[in-house]
Amino acid sequence: MINQVHIENFKSIRRLTFGCKRVNLIIGQPNTGKSNILEALALLSSGVNDMKRLIRFRELNNLFYDNDVSQKILVTTDTKRVELLFEDNNFYFKEKGYSIQVTDNNFHINFTGVDGVLYYKYSPVSNFVRLNPLKLKTPHGENLFELLQSNPDLRRMVADIFSGLGYKLQLRTQNMEIEFVKEENNVLITYPWQSLSDTIQRIIFYNSVIDTNKDSTILLEEPEANTFPLYTKLLGEKIALDDSNQYFVVTHNPFFLLSALDKAPMSDIAIFIAEYEDYSTKLKEVQSSELPQILELDSDVFLNLNKFGK
Repeated sequence: MINQVHIENFKSIRRLTFGCKRVNLIIGQPNTGKSNILEALALLSSGVNDMKRLIRFRELNNLFYDNDVSQKILVTTDTKRVELLFEDNNFYFKEKGYSIQVTDNNFHINFTGVDGVLYYKYSPVSNFVRLNPLKLKTPHGENLFELLQSNPDLRRMVADIFSGLGYKLQLRTQNMEIEFVKEENNVLITYPWQSLSDTIQRIIFYNSVIDTNKDSTILLEEPEANTFPLYTKLLGEKIALDDSNQYFVVTHNPFFLLSALDKAPMSDIAIFIAEYEDYSTKLKEVQSSELPQILELDSDVFLNLNKFGK
């Protein structure tokens, strides 16, 4: 588990240090740099080669604070240190003594994160592949079909979701296709995965993230997006109760925030409010004594962020 994070010169972050707990929720106004914190941590992530799938930029110098490449990007935790720097007219990514030259169109990094840092971002997948039968592949879960075949618990979870909608799960092994089926007048009518609602695909994706990982640090950005409030509440509770992983989550949703806060032990959860001051991202941690007040404010909590972390 990551206990402390230090970030320098990454996008809107000039210098930022904060302590971490098992569940770390980052909230705040738009354009304060919340996503940039996750993207900085994504530099530590394993299992992703093409960083453009995780980090928003046009040119590599956009990753540096004020586009100033004279100052290296530094991301450190208690167990890992990575750098991105510009020297001898080239960009280099450095980790564990290794130096990899990178370019705007070829920001490929391949190493196994000591911390098991995994950045998941939901994106519709139309073609599933065989990659890893043990855990959901970062960042988009292209191996979901393979996991449903090899993981009975995950298969049961997805089958239960379909059952609640009046359908049955069907896996077509030859074509690696996930389908859902209904029976009408003794006739089976089959629908492809792609026709499943965005909300249900998201719920299956995020539940698969949680259920197939262990001893990992998981990065999530707005997992509640485009999701029915009931599912958002259940997802917040599930993350709060999952003591086998660590989470860093950016959220704008009071249902998610309050559900996680209500279920997680106070000693296991940290809430950070991101602010943008002097053209730099800052974090204020909500004090433990203030957490009950957040629960009392209920859905109005995002209208009263100025009351916390002073």
